[in-house]
Amino acid sequence: MEYGVHIRDPRPIKDEAFQRTRIQKLVNFLIQSGFHSKKSVPAYQQVFQDIFKFLYLKLEPGHEFQKKVEDEVPSLLTIMRLAKGSKKKGNWAAQKRRREKSNGQEQKKSQDH
Repeated sequence: MEYGVHIRDPRPIKDEAFQRTRIQKLVNFLIQSGFHSKKSVPAYQQVFQDIFKFLYLKLEPGHEFQKKVEDEVPSLLTIMRLAKGSKKKGNWAAQKRRREKSNGQEQKKSQDH
């Protein structure tokens, strides 16, 4: 693939069955690879950060995280060509929370009508 050429992802990423299958594969991989999180289940953001660090260190064993993980994730994904740049300011985790909050409000509105 040439740099600058964008190919549409053929995976059905919006399909819930596909998502469940991929989540289960990820969980199985993490367990088999020795991933252990000391965090409680409700601490989703921290668990995500632990998983991201674990997986990234599998790809780049010598990498030392210089910043908070949530601040470093976007640049690492961009370097790996897995994320598109965002024009919005603010950190990645805050943007994610805003999107989740917005989606929740939209779903509530559609249920009220």
